[in-house]
Amino acid sequence: MRFVYFLVSILASSRIIGVTCQRVRRINVIDPKTVVQKQDSTTSADGENWAYPMNNENLKRPINILSLGGAVTWGATLDDRNTAYPWLVGSPNLNNVDNLASPEFGAYYYAMCLESTIPDSSSKNYDVILLDFVSSELQGLPSLLQRLRERYPDAILIYIHIWPLRALVKDNHGLQPDVVGMDQKTDWHWDHGNFSIHDFNPQIMHGAKQTVAESGGHFIYLPFPKDPKQALEWFSPDWWHLSALGHKLIADNVLKLLSTMKGDLFKDKRLGSFGFGDQCVSWVSSGKLDLPHTLAKIVKVSKHESENSFADEWQLQWESDGNTQRYAEIEFHSKLSHSSPLIVAYFRERALEYSRSSAEVTVNELPAVIINPNHFYTPKFFQDVKYAIAGEVHPGKNIIRFKSIDQNASPFGMVGLLTNGDTSRSINLLKLSEAKSTISQHIVYCFMQPDPRKSKFKINLDVVEAVITATAGRLYPSWEVHVITNSDEAITRLGSHHNLRVIDYRDAPFSNRVERFKSSYIHQSVNDVEYEKFCMYRWIVIHEYFAYLQSRGVPVSFVLAADSDLVIVSDPFLVDLKADWKGIESYMIVDGGLIMWSLQGLKHFSDFLLDVYKSKGNALMMVVEHGDTCDVCKENLSLLIPCIIKDSKPAMYHTSDMWWYVAFSGKNPEIRVRNRKFSDCGVIGIWSGNKYRFTRDGKEIMCNSDHLCVVHFNNIAKPFAIPFHHFLVGTEPEYVIDNF
Repeated sequence: MRFVYFLVSILASSRIIGVTCQRVRRINVIDPKTVVQKQDSTTSADGENWAYPMNNENLKRPINILSLGGAVTWGATLDDRNTAYPWLVGSPNLNNVDNLASPEFGAYYYAMCLESTIPDSSSKNYDVILLDFVSSELQGLPSLLQRLRERYPDAILIYIHIWPLRALVKDNHGLQPDVVGMDQKTDWHWDHGNFSIHDFNPQIMHGAKQTVAESGGHFIYLPFPKDPKQALEWFSPDWWHLSALGHKLIADNVLKLLSTMKGDLFKDKRLGSFGFGDQCVSWVSSGKLDLPHTLAKIVKVSKHESENSFADEWQLQWESDGNTQRYAEIEFHSKLSHSSPLIVAYFRERALEYSRSSAEVTVNELPAVIINPNHFYTPKFFQDVKYAIAGEVHPGKNIIRFKSIDQNASPFGMVGLLTNGDTSRSINLLKLSEAKSTISQHIVYCFMQPDPRKSKFKINLDVVEAVITATAGRLYPSWEVHVITNSDEAITRLGSHHNLRVIDYRDAPFSNRVERFKSSYIHQSVNDVEYEKFCMYRWIVIHEYFAYLQSRGVPVSFVLAADSDLVIVSDPFLVDLKADWKGIESYMIVDGGLIMWSLQGLKHFSDFLLDVYKSKGNALMMVVEHGDTCDVCKENLSLLIPCIIKDSKPAMYHTSDMWWYVAFSGKNPEIRVRNRKFSDCGVIGIWSGNKYRFTRDGKEIMCNSDHLCVVHFNNIAKPFAIPFHHFLVGTEPEYVIDNF
């Protein structure tokens, strides 16, 4: 089976009914208006009051509402969860509201398990879908939106962005509430810049905003007042979750929006497909596991093991029964029509003072995988539940076996089993992060396809596929070859090659450092804005990706970052036999195109880029000191520094990620190497007007009688990468490029 590796690009038309996940139980269903005081109503154009509390006189019929999200939408810290904004929007018809939000699960879970999560999923339809995933906006959200649109094509989709007050304020000394406490009398100021403890931004992430907009969705924002004290009453005492008043504020804004869309709101709506279906079971909220199991028991999680202080949580633990060689067993009957990946949901551990045992997990007779639940690098506001691919289940009976490995650590806590019939969407980055690869040398091609509405730049995927598969064919398995991209077509095409690890970076588990850079970056380059911005922040993406792999036990000694027009023909270490490769942070082999990194070097360069754009003044100073000037003036590209006159001609300052690498390497040139001359193994750039004759010497490739390591297909030479790939994989004795 061919697998595409990307973090939850999960997600046409067999109908499969899966095991239903435990719904969040409503407690003490009462009219919320007895709890929340009514405020000024919002009046629509026709004079009707569309604000909480609504009454049926204003409604043609009850509004059918689906709500998916995290702890805020679930109703955390409220005296009664039924005063959370989804029920306020749906009042007085509470039975027409399915608030399926969960403190434990993010968008990934719902993308995998949408059908299993929906009550009466075979017939249920919705007028409005409310989404809130502030702590996991790019983790599974694109795939969830796709599945929602496939099933509910006519529903009004509303994304609600609720920022956390506690993450965004500081006192007069620059200290945040985590340090000095939450005193309403303190003179609080906003702190959502580069050095905020939690790196939260009060605005929705661009990637999430784009995917919602492309799905035809609408947006509701929690207002962002000038003075933080104006927002205090919207939050509960923990300053993370909304108060009853905050929920009413959100509900009123949603109702105001819906009052302008009555035609779409009340029209009959089509019901689409769940695709190949899903089948998920979780006991984290209910404490009940109906699947047959042995040597395992459901245990309530203590509060020191979970940040969730407002809802009980349970996990399934291995019971050794005095014999550490025996495995717990779970019997899972797949109702899907074909084999599909099985994903284990488990509690992560993020506190350094605690440690959970890793688990050995097998599915049927497949090889065991090791799942390490210790995610110390993860920001505290991310979900406690993580996921790992354990193997593959087939239709009918399957046996999942597991046991904790470290008897002295806290037990491994399993909280769910998930499978999705659309295999190409459900196999993702998790597969890579759990794979126990022993390869420590990595090549990465990281490229993007910009939004065509913002950029004319377009990837030539025929060339890219030829380049990358040629490199993988020559160097795998000595080097692991990775592709990080946002191109759906590239993911599909490259994901079919067994020797490539293909990652959709839109869904990868990165911190907000990428978003920090995007929000502070000011363009000053003759290159396309979206293209150059990506060229900058890709280094943060690459660093965090490999840091993530290393944290999961994948060895990372070297990372060779290559542009998508560079074919690596031989071991790249051969380009310089005298270099102290183990002592370097970085080594530029091809200007602007091929750099060897240590993980520490990637971290330092990422930090350098963030520091360059920490303020407009600093960026301006750095561009003047380290950039270049070009004899052209493009005001739409010269956004940091206005165009200048140089030698009586218009000109503009120009920089790029490689200009920043030159500045970075100049700070410590002994371990950040550039501009070496190569004589040990050829590094060839293909330029017009020259002749290049490629031949074979056994398994080695020669160019004009020299041993060849790297070929760079520059600019108009890019199309030659395709026949060069055919030459590498074929048997022809030579290939010649001449007179182009």
